[in-house]
Amino acid sequence: MSAVLVAAFFQSFAGAPPAAPTEGPSPSSQAVRPRLAVLDFRVEGKVDATGSSLVAAVVREEFNRSGRFDLMDREMMRERMTEKDFAASDECDQVRCLVKFGKTLDVQQIVGGQVASFGQTWVLTMRLVDVNTGREEKTVTRRHDGAMEDLLDVAREAAAGMLGKEPVASPPRPRGGAPATKTLTIDCGNGVTMELVLIPAGTFTMGSPQSEQMREDDEAQHQVTISRPFYMGKHEVTVGQFRRFVEETTFQSDAEKGGQSWEGGKKGGYALKSDGNLGWVEAANWRNPGFAQTDSHPVVLVSWNDAKAFCDWLSRKHAGRAVRLPSEAEWEYACRGGKQTKYWWGDAEDTTGTVANLADQALKRKYPNWSIMEMDDGYVYTAPVGSYRANEFELHDMTGNVWEWCADWYGAYGSAAQSDPKGPASGDIRVLRGGSWYGRPWYCRSAFRGRDTPGSRYDDDGFRVVVDSSGTP
Repeated sequence: MSAVLVAAFFQSFAGAPPAAPTEGPSPSSQAVRPRLAVLDFRVEGKVDATGSSLVAAVVREEFNRSGRFDLMDREMMRERMTEKDFAASDECDQVRCLVKFGKTLDVQQIVGGQVASFGQTWVLTMRLVDVNTGREEKTVTRRHDGAMEDLLDVAREAAAGMLGKEPVASPPRPRGGAPATKTLTIDCGNGVTMELVLIPAGTFTMGSPQSEQMREDDEAQHQVTISRPFYMGKHEVTVGQFRRFVEETTFQSDAEKGGQSWEGGKKGGYALKSDGNLGWVEAANWRNPGFAQTDSHPVVLVSWNDAKAFCDWLSRKHAGRAVRLPSEAEWEYACRGGKQTKYWWGDAEDTTGTVANLADQALKRKYPNWSIMEMDDGYVYTAPVGSYRANEFELHDMTGNVWEWCADWYGAYGSAAQSDPKGPASGDIRVLRGGSWYGRPWYCRSAFRGRDTPGSRYDDDGFRVVVDSSGTP
């Protein structure tokens, strides 16, 4: 497949206009330009090492054209690194790793990223990291549905976006496939809507490797194919969206009417008390979780039964479009976004407070005995949906904020490859995924499998919906 990119590479540079002439920079301006290196990109799927190098070359060219950096070329990078490090540099797409290579190369800033393919969908993620501070300065994600030869244009546009400028025009080529970003908007009524994002079909490894720290015994790795694309809620279902459902149907949640749970048929649900322990609170329900929420916060204290009833309501409201909970396999596939790391952003625990609402320093200040990630995400309780970075599939809060109900009954994994698995035919407990605002670090791994009875409800349980792509406008 790299031959396609090689041809596109030479075509793009043959037809592209030369860099605009500029006056030579003075010695003083040269001295203040930060030294920058661009590593070859990590690849997943159809793109090989040659393709990775070509994508990086296009990015280097765009940064070079800007005149804002003292760019280190690839050959100089090779000279500065050991052969082993240079060979491994195209596997580096996370901040800690980029900082390490940046220090080896003695540069102030470094760019790295990933190119992943899912069928005919390509996702390019690029990070600019300040080596001295160890902070991620900017992240750009571009998604492309169509021909591989257009991938270099996508890389050029991503680099231009990172630089805050329009890309240099390249010769036009017919583009096949669908638009670059596909979304579906569902009308909940009274001006309330819900946005879903198209998740491409693909194959991934579900579960966790034996070497993954904090793994559980029920996470056996096995290959899973998601054979058809599907739409998934860009955000968790909000209080405002659930309120529309209740207003239109007069629905009573399990917490409000006393649905069956571990506590029998009592009203209420489990909530975090002032001493940091979970306990049953009879007054707790989605309207009154024990902390302030707006219509933009994720709905909590909803059971699996409540979540399914919401989906059934939307399905009736939009005849011919089945709204449902995701299967456990669909959920993990969408969460990973093409990665096999411990968390969707990498293997290291978050230290920036920008990727997820998890048990953090803000929570520990209120509940001193809680196990946390050593960062401050700004919220003790739930955060408004979309407050943190999206993953490579443009989904927010796949880790943290609230646990998300899945359609499946909980059961053991097999080791054989599967296509579109739906879990056991029957059972006693349903699957939850993703961890929550008070989720301890090990609960927030992409492979961790939560579970509970269909009627249980907690102040950190919520959900998001999916819609099959067939039959949608």
